[in-house]
Amino acid sequence: MPKKAIKSRDQETFMHNLMEASRTLSREIQLDRLLEKMMALVMEHAGAIRGFFLQYEQEKLLIQARGNLRSGIRVLQSKPIGKGTRISTDIVQFVIKHQSSLVIDDATKDPRFTNCAYLNDNNIKSVLCLPIFTKGSLAGVIYLENNRKKKAFTQNILESLKILASQMSISMENALLYENLERKVEERTEALTLQKINLEKAHKELKITQSQLVQSEKMASLGQLTAGIAHEINNPVNFISIGLLGLEKNFEIYKKIFKAYEDLDTSRDFKKQLDEINKIKEEYEFGEVRQYVENLIQDVRMGADRTAEIIKGLRNFSRIDEAIQKNANIHDCIDNTITIVKNQLKDVSLEKHYANDMQSIQCYPGQLNQVFLNIITNAIEALNSALNNGSPKTIRISTKNREKDVTISIKDNGVGMDSKMKKKIFDPFFTTKEVGKGTGLGLAISYGIIEKHKGIIDVISKPDNGTEFIITLPKMI
Repeated sequence: MPKKAIKSRDQETFMHNLMEASRTLSREIQLDRLLEKMMALVMEHAGAIRGFFLQYEQEKLLIQARGNLRSGIRVLQSKPIGKGTRISTDIVQFVIKHQSSLVIDDATKDPRFTNCAYLNDNNIKSVLCLPIFTKGSLAGVIYLENNRKKKAFTQNILESLKILASQMSISMENALLYENLERKVEERTEALTLQKINLEKAHKELKITQSQLVQSEKMASLGQLTAGIAHEINNPVNFISIGLLGLEKNFEIYKKIFKAYEDLDTSRDFKKQLDEINKIKEEYEFGEVRQYVENLIQDVRMGADRTAEIIKGLRNFSRIDEAIQKNANIHDCIDNTITIVKNQLKDVSLEKHYANDMQSIQCYPGQLNQVFLNIITNAIEALNSALNNGSPKTIRISTKNREKDVTISIKDNGVGMDSKMKKKIFDPFFTTKEVGKGTGLGLAISYGIIEKHKGIIDVISKPDNGTEFIITLPKMI
């Protein structure tokens, strides 16, 4: 085969290999893998024994990758050049200064680097040093050595590496952009994760604060009702106290009669002894005493039952169960609240129109008690401040059981309110009461509680036409 044909075929093979090398680099976007492949391709293409890729950044040189024919390629991730680094910094600095490539056939004989101890000590023969540019600025340097033969790096090798350097520059720029993007994504992800943690913490703290606020408002409401509750408890306690005194006094009569029965002597005239006992009964009017004792026992029982009812209502009302869902009958919640406010009603008539088919719903009973208390006490205060023109003051509570929800209506015939006030009643700290008589949180908290139950609270009111609160609660939260 003619030499010309062989040369042409070699040229085609060379160009094919060069294009394949370029494609290999263009497909890689991870910086570490790009540096590893780039170093391997350059050393293989040039026939180098050792090589380095140095990054030039802010007038500093950092080793990003190095290669050795024996030990292979190693990516070093920005390692500074030290005294022990086996490289001719004189040649590298020369290329950086002139920003042009350099091929040395015999480094130990080159007059420009006769004073380079590294070249002489290691008997370095061939050196190729090639600058790489990105957007017109120096980005790095490829440094190759061959200490086995002179003229190892030909002009053809240099030109092919220059062509390859263009693809290296583009691939490195893309890889750096990708690495920067990954870093930003990672930083953003960390920031979002931290933000999520902080939001979850804030939400948890808010829920705790909200729970404490609800409980504080509930206790404040109870505090305002304390005098009435004390009076309400005092009445049945007086029943019990007076009843016990009466029982104690009449029990002395019973003791005398019991003693007479205990002293019965069968050896004596039995009928005569019974007549004596009957005389004692007549003396103390035992028939009337027995009826009186029975009445006293009934009074004591009524007092105890009423006291137990009030205490149960207080316990059910004030319990801290905000985090616990329960199945409860809405009528029980309303009745618990009525027990608490009963003494406040005085001349207010309270009508209950409960649905006969009412079913238990999934709810937070203690919180609903708070809602009913806020609305009912507001209604009582509205009625107490109304003239009513001689008509009876009335609160009407009615319930309905529907397919998927229940409704509760609490309606009074008090002073009512205008549209401007109606828009503000659920705002926190809005109150029409005197200083010290209200926090302005009652209805705001009530609104939040109904929202928590996925329910709706509506208000219908006009001046001098009373107010109606309509609460709709789903049967399942």
